[in-house]
Amino acid sequence: MIISKKNILKFLFVCVAICNLSFKAFGQNDTIWYDQKWQESSKENAAFYRPPSVKNGDLYVIKDYYINGQLQMVGTSTEKDKAIWEGKVTWYQKDGKVQQAFTYKNNRLDGEFITYYKDQKLIAQYKDGRFFSGKTNFINKNSQTFREKKDSIIREVIYDKDLNGTRYEIYKKITKDYPKETGVKYYGNEGEYLGTSSIDSETGRYQGVFVYYYKNPLRVRKIVDHKYKGGRVKATYYPNGGIRERFIDKPEPKMEYYDQKGTLISTVGIGDPNKTWDFRDGKRVQFYSDSKPEEMHLIDFIEEFDVEGNITYAEFYHKNQQIQSKVFYEDKYKKEVISFDKSGNQIARVTFKNYAPFQGTLLDKFKSKVYEQGKLIKETNFYPDTTIPFSVFENKKAVFYNKNGDVLGEITSKSNSFLSEEDGTRYYIDFEGRIIRTATYVKGTKTYEKEYRHYKEDTTKTGIKERFYEGYNIIKEVSFYHDTPKKRSELFYKNGNKVREVFYDRTGKEVATYDYEQKDGTLFTYFYDTDVVDEYQEFAKGRLIKSIKYKKKYKRNADETESYVLIEDLDINTEAVFYNEEGTVIAKLVFKDKKPYEGVGYDYKSRTYYTFKDGKKNGSYKKMGYNQKVLEEGFYINDLRQAAFITYDFYGNKTVVKNYKNDKLEGETIYYNEKGEVVSKLVYKNDLPFEGKAIGRDEEIWYEQGTITKKIKTTENQVIVTNYMTVDTQEVIVYTSNKKNKIYLYTLKNYKLHGDVIRYDLKGNLLHKAKFDKGILKSGAVLVKENSYRSQDYTKLLIHKKEETISIECYNKDGEVVLEVKEKANSYGEYTSINKLGFYFNNIEAKLLL
Repeated sequence: MIISKKNILKFLFVCVAICNLSFKAFGQNDTIWYDQKWQESSKENAAFYRPPSVKNGDLYVIKDYYINGQLQMVGTSTEKDKAIWEGKVTWYQKDGKVQQAFTYKNNRLDGEFITYYKDQKLIAQYKDGRFFSGKTNFINKNSQTFREKKDSIIREVIYDKDLNGTRYEIYKKITKDYPKETGVKYYGNEGEYLGTSSIDSETGRYQGVFVYYYKNPLRVRKIVDHKYKGGRVKATYYPNGGIRERFIDKPEPKMEYYDQKGTLISTVGIGDPNKTWDFRDGKRVQFYSDSKPEEMHLIDFIEEFDVEGNITYAEFYHKNQQIQSKVFYEDKYKKEVISFDKSGNQIARVTFKNYAPFQGTLLDKFKSKVYEQGKLIKETNFYPDTTIPFSVFENKKAVFYNKNGDVLGEITSKSNSFLSEEDGTRYYIDFEGRIIRTATYVKGTKTYEKEYRHYKEDTTKTGIKERFYEGYNIIKEVSFYHDTPKKRSELFYKNGNKVREVFYDRTGKEVATYDYEQKDGTLFTYFYDTDVVDEYQEFAKGRLIKSIKYKKKYKRNADETESYVLIEDLDINTEAVFYNEEGTVIAKLVFKDKKPYEGVGYDYKSRTYYTFKDGKKNGSYKKMGYNQKVLEEGFYINDLRQAAFITYDFYGNKTVVKNYKNDKLEGETIYYNEKGEVVSKLVYKNDLPFEGKAIGRDEEIWYEQGTITKKIKTTENQVIVTNYMTVDTQEVIVYTSNKKNKIYLYTLKNYKLHGDVIRYDLKGNLLHKAKFDKGILKSGAVLVKENSYRSQDYTKLLIHKKEETISIECYNKDGEVVLEVKEKANSYGEYTSINKLGFYFNNIEAKLLL
């Protein structure tokens, strides 16, 4: 179904309410008043104010004031009613002292950047929005951030009040693309060093000590040591700075637990510090929260363990710290559970037999189960944090109730031990007790489902979606408007695939249909959890005819209103217009004969501009980054790339210039460093590299007469030099990252290890030597990464082969041998025991060498 543009716009206006109305520009003619959070307010509630801007040359001077009339900020903008900064912008404290002063170019930081640490003036330089050199200090909402750059390292210090006090320091190494974090140093409440953390670049595993902090003021909350497997909590602290729990490793590993006053609550031994749950000989305490200050001191449960690590008794607590339940154990297993209400009255009791509930009532979170002689007689689910029944299951039937006790529905069950849907409707609720889904069954098969999505910020809206089933396949899905019971669309399926969708306006009138099989008709898509149209598209037999697309403009803070802006209006019968978030036209393309003909088109997915003339790409091409900086630019003639295409890095520096002829690389490709200096050239002939050196992100490749002769690949830990001896043979030398020490020497034939594989220590001495035949280890010793699917506990393997016997030493991340295996091949040349452990050595790849 094709609908007119007039009706399209009417439909979009009615059902979307196009949201541009939610935009607020600050006042053009009157003083604007702001509250403490810099939200617009009345004069009576204001903490700041901004008078109308004043034009000065080509710019507008914008000033903000404290409510007492003291200047708070002054800067120049290219627009009268928006802060599009150009030049210097200065902020002042209430006493008139300069707090900070930044320099902008095209609304991006560029130039001198002045901040203060206490009374010390700090000067930094920014380049195109990026920190370039010097020192800075920011005052954040709950802390401060000091930043400095030395050589290629950026150091960021997040601290409370003093750079030598409570803090953590983030270290970042400048790379070609972006600053890469290398490690974090942590300091305690007295400024004492606590440890350093990092992440292994190859394995992704945490290393060292990680410290977590409270905010406002910055104080240590938790210390985790990854010396132990998976990371062990070494200590947690109350908001007042007092110790809450502490791990002590000598003379015997144990945990200590304290209350807010510093009084020891209990102690429990730790069998193996690498095992999180290996408690013994004492009482283990679990608190309600590790992050919510108001719940940090509340005990969730206490467990008692004997000297062998068997649990003997447990107590669970309500948040008012009354006992919720007592759990008794016998021979490692539950014997009895007694439950209590928040006033301390006993409300349930159940005994266990053969590890399962046997007789009595078992209370679980929001649930009650009654057992007789080991059989479930009745199960009651309650609304969250109440004793109001939501559902009662007994005698193969579940009945569902609202909070007033009225029956919502019921469903029969195939089983008496658990609810296995047969006939009826099942209800589901969320953590607030609201119905979020219903499902109807006939003879055990789901025929209908209804989902509800509730909105915390706007309780007047509910997202509803219905699904209809035939057998096991969905046949129709109906979506409704969020603030009215009217359906928004019907989506039909065939064999599980979408075939047709019908769209309706808020009066129930059909406004569009779309055929998914033919790709024909009108298709609406919506922003998630809204009735706001994301994109409107008209198709005719698979061809896009019209498109109107919007973008969500995210809130900068919780008090702002989300808005949606038009970014693309396309009609192949006339033109396509493209907009930025501010509503400014950024590109316009005229169509002729339903094809792009004249102007500039923009692809939002690839962030790419194309210039058209006479129906073909003729003119400039630009690919943009997320910050709308140019990443690549070039020129097309008659749809073909011609002449120079220039690529830029993350900072806007030119990195590569490629030359094209009729869409094929031809002539010199030139590579530059961050200073703009030429570092390499590579000649192409007919789109193929011919002579010179190519430079990629982490490798360099040399060519002679169209053939690769050498490759150097640089990783964080190694430099790999590959010399191409023949078409199918390469000699490989692996060095340390500084290229001072040779680690490996080996040969590849048809990309498989072949011949001697030699490993050296850092002094150049032979460490291991092995002989390979087309990827298969024939003799000697080789050290490899562990990459089997079963042996995740090992980080490396030292494999020895002598004649028909293989022996393996498996190492953990600390370099300890944790498993040794030795096996002689059977008559078929197989190593069955080694294979069962997950080790296979039919083809050891070079990338596994360590």
